[in-house]
Amino acid sequence: MRIIYSCDLHGRKNLYDMLMNFAVEQDCECIIIGGDLFPTRLSAPLKLISGNADFNESLRTQLEFIDTYLVPVLSEFMKKHSHIKILYVPGNHDWKISTEHFRQCLPQAVCMHNAIECINGVTFMGYGCVTDSPFWVKDYVRRDTRTSVHTSSRYPLISTPRGVCISENAAYAYENPSIEEELSSLTLAKHNDAICIFHCPPYDTGLDTLHDGKPIGSLAIRQYIEQNKPMISLHGHIHESPYMSG
Repeated sequence: MRIIYSCDLHGRKNLYDMLMNFAVEQDCECIIIGGDLFPTRLSAPLKLISGNADFNESLRTQLEFIDTYLVPVLSEFMKKHSHIKILYVPGNHDWKISTEHFRQCLPQAVCMHNAIECINGVTFMGYGCVTDSPFWVKDYVRRDTRTSVHTSSRYPLISTPRGVCISENAAYAYENPSIEEELSSLTLAKHNDAICIFHCPPYDTGLDTLHDGKPIGSLAIRQYIEQNKPMISLHGHIHESPYMSG
């Protein structure tokens, strides 16, 4: 199976267009998108300082992007190129409500979050959550290990059917299992022939190097890879890591 992998497109239409064109040029059978699918925008980001930012605007922007561009474009692409599968996981910038809406509107694209699927004889495992940070979108943020604590944030936000709201008392962290606990139910039956799709990189591997040189990846994801030994493990999330680590 010929596969193309991309991630952190953040709702940039030109990058989606390039991805689809390249997949056709390269005669790919599968496109994998590794998280941060949708735009994360606030029209007045300075209002973050005053506390008057309209975070529901960010959710509305993602839903509009899905309805007016992503679903119709990918749907048409998959009709025209029916042999090309599309797999994806969400990322930490994707609201859960947006991801669920996208999944319902385009069920022929496979959401691999917290799942293991065998597709055309290839085993895929996917997981979109990341370790905690001061950023404000918390839907796909988890504590790393069972003993990890949350990271303080001025705006710990989650999306609900009623809109975006504060996650009181870090409930997003303590009312959900840790990454380590969630991955414990995704054991690969066959080693060495699976492809893992993570948004978050494994800890201290160069894939997780921040602009200041520090690693910020997941210990639990690194342990999962070492124990399950997949054929390939794909990651994104830390945009500067290729430039920082080489």
